[in-house]
Formats: sequence, C-alpha cells, structure tokens
Amino acid sequence: MRVVDLGCMQYSACHQLMLDVVRAIMGGAEDVLFMVEHPHVITMGRRPAWDLVGVSADRLAHLGVALCQVERGGLVTYHGPGQLVVYPVLHLPRRHMGVRQHVGILEETAQAVADAFGVSALCRPGLPGVWTEDGRKLASVGVAVRRGVAYHGLALNVGTDLDFFDLINPCGLGCSMTSLARETGRFIPLDEVKAVWLHEWQRRLPPLPRENWRACAPGEIA
Repeated sequence: MRVVDLGCMQYSACHQLMLDVVRAIMGGAEDVLFMVEHPHVITMGRRPAWDLVGVSADRLAHLGVALCQVERGGLVTYHGPGQLVVYPVLHLPRRHMGVRQHVGILEETAQAVADAFGVSALCRPGLPGVWTEDGRKLASVGVAVRRGVAYHGLALNVGTDLDFFDLINPCGLGCSMTSLARETGRFIPLDEVKAVWLHEWQRRLPPLPRENWRACAPGEIA
C-alpha cells in the first residue's frame, strides 16, 4: 500500500491521477491512499443535481470556485482549504471487501479521528457521512467502483471555511455543516489530522498478505 500526500492539488488534476491509478491497479499495481487538500471546488456525483447549486456559474467564477461533475456516488458537496480529503484507491476483491464495508471503514475512521480531537461523532442510518450528536455534518463520503477497484472517498472538515457550503444544498439534505475547528473552538493543524487518520484507517483496513505500509514523499506515486 502506498500512502501519498499530495499537499494542495486542483480537483481536476487529482481526479485524473485517481483514474490513472485505477487503471494501474486493474493491471496488478498496488493500492494507493491519496491524502489531499483542494482549492475551492464544488463537485457533484454521477446523478446530475444542478438544482442543488444555489448560485450561477458566473458567481462561482467570481468567487474562484470550480465546478466539476464526476462518477462518484452522492450528490453535491464542496471541497476547499482546511479540509482533509482521503481517496483510497483499493482493489476490493483482493482484500475480500465489499463496497459497504469500505464505506463503513471510511466513516468509522472519521468518527475515530473526531473523537481523538474531542468531538463526539456518529453515523446516521440512511444518511451517508459522519455527523455530530446534534445533527451537524462533519464529513461527507462518496465512492465509485470500476472492475472491483474503489476510488473517490471521504472529506473531513477540519478548518474549512463553512460559508462556502452556503453556495449549495449539501448532498441535497439541507443540512448544517460543521468542522473540527468549529466544534472544538480551536485551530487544528491538518498534518496532525492526517497522522491520526492514517493510524485509525490502517487499523481498520483488511490487509493483503505480506503487505508493507510505506509513507511516501508528497507527490510520489511510484
């Protein structure tokens, strides 16, 4: 398993990188976990949901917010600075995993990370993602699977500017979004969250036989 910290990368470039890695894994390459922070972007999944974007394309351009539609599950969400986005690109059959188990591990990991920073979080039946006990959404999840290879992943709001979520109806739920910073009332370095995420996710991920984990330098994929 390669663990790749991409730093801050434009969403479209990261999406193309994921697709390249999906094809490589189909050909027998090892799984990859990407950890990344995106500049401002609104993304929607494979089901068109333009009505969930509350402003015009011109207004988004003025605000410096890109807009992308991709093949993941889920509807509309926002990514931006201060948000940890994790993209595990995994060959599920090799690990004897199903899609529900994969998504469950992502959500459980986000709960454990929140707990490590003093925020009690939970999953809500029928509502993907991770939520605070009083109903605010802390993390969003959406995946795609191609020939057994899962990609896309989960976004955890750490120090995100939550005002950008006002541009959309998040996931079509009309929910209130929150972040670790808002819940704790303090600044939390993204690198600290990445370290906890990796530890908690590694604990939950079914291993491959004789698998060795290795942390790579930023941008390294091979």
